[in-house]
Amino acid sequence: MDIRSIARTIGRKRSLCTLWVAIALAALLGAPQTASASEIMFVVNPKVRVNEVSLGELREIFLGDVNSLAGARVNAVFLQKGPVHELFLKTIGKTQSGLESVWRLQVFTGKGLRPRSFADEDAAIAYIVATPGAIGYVGSGKPAPGIKVLKLK
Repeated sequence: MDIRSIARTIGRKRSLCTLWVAIALAALLGAPQTASASEIMFVVNPKVRVNEVSLGELREIFLGDVNSLAGARVNAVFLQKGPVHELFLKTIGKTQSGLESVWRLQVFTGKGLRPRSFADEDAAIAYIVATPGAIGYVGSGKPAPGIKVLKLK
């Protein structure tokens, strides 16, 4: 092996290494930001007399297994998409298609009505404030006047 072939091999390896570093940086810098667990709040109409709720109770409500919380009738409110909705799906352990399947079954069997869903958090908050028993989720940075934030047990 002569010096030129060694130089070409080193040059190719260096180029490949540079390419991988560039790909890794692009992935890190260009990755869409997503909500973290501390960036979601579960909120309820102020007339619901509950201040704390467990993750299990939330899951049962949002999957249509129960329709009351501490004796008060509640109805789930969903966001249609976005990072907060994606975090919500992870929190309840469902994919979007899994959530849709659960609610299609609830409607088909007569156990529930399709829940309301909104394109943005402002519309969801307005509905929750105006609707006794409404329960939903929003980003923690979203100001929510007139709404009760539930504490997780």
